[in-house]
Amino acid sequence: MALSHFDTLYRQQYSDLWPAIRIALLSKQKYGALINNFCQNEDFLNFLTEQDATDFVHDGAIRLRQACQHIDESKDDSTVVIDMNTDVKHNKQDEEFYISPNTEYIGRDAARISSHLSHKTEFETYHIPNKINTIKYDFNVSPHLKCFIHGNEQRFTNPYYDAAIGTMAYYIMDASSILPVIALDIQPDDVILDMCAAPGGKALAMLQTMYVGGLVVNDPAYSRRLSLKSVISSYMPKSMITGDMLRITKYDGTKWSQLESNVYDKVLVDVPCTTDRHVLHNNDNNIFSRSRNKERQSLPSLQSELLRSVS
Repeated sequence: MALSHFDTLYRQQYSDLWPAIRIALLSKQKYGALINNFCQNEDFLNFLTEQDATDFVHDGAIRLRQACQHIDESKDDSTVVIDMNTDVKHNKQDEEFYISPNTEYIGRDAARISSHLSHKTEFETYHIPNKINTIKYDFNVSPHLKCFIHGNEQRFTNPYYDAAIGTMAYYIMDASSILPVIALDIQPDDVILDMCAAPGGKALAMLQTMYVGGLVVNDPAYSRRLSLKSVISSYMPKSMITGDMLRITKYDGTKWSQLESNVYDKVLVDVPCTTDRHVLHNNDNNIFSRSRNKERQSLPSLQSELLRSVS
């Protein structure tokens, strides 16, 4: 059902990349074990190491820094660094760059670069403004954020409860859910809003950075808020739950600008979506069913309203 929609839409959007993305969507979900820093985890960390599980957050960050360093060391002053996987041919005489149509741009200048370039069906020549000459990996991942994955399809056992502290030792989540938290580039004492927070994995990951100065986790749906409260209470010390640092709210995110503005250093808006992987593996109450057509078609409007309310 959903796959036919994706084959029509995403083949046009992603072109040659779509077959690989399609395989990834149809493959088994990759779970990670998010380490709870509010629990004594030394024995579990040693166990993970013995099982050849790796902390993909920091292993990935190290590889990315090394790749960027290698590029920086090999370039001259006129080279533009774009993306480690990009096919770039550089003509330094006239500052022209031949860039693959599927290039993705990283770093704080990514939006500005993307606005100067338009994707084509074939290799094209692009003129890059001289003032935009470098895109670098320019954020640091908290050393406290740890999420382990297995190199195979092995699953993690259910997390154990640390009775001495009163929290669970680790949280099982889709490993890719860590990426928005990394991209948020949380800095010490940041005050953060997680607007669509349930079930709570990303909020928990943000707290694991040990940088958060204040966190508001919001979800208007009662059932989803129950799940959110369950995760928070199972993994966070009671002192943090009852203090001022953490608040759980139930507001309509589309009207957030009417409640407050310019309060937060960072805002995470994980907007309601078609949950592409989920709908490919579960037909129950599938959003691509005819009975939910109107709901699915209204999602882009809802997503825009949520983003505008905090922009």
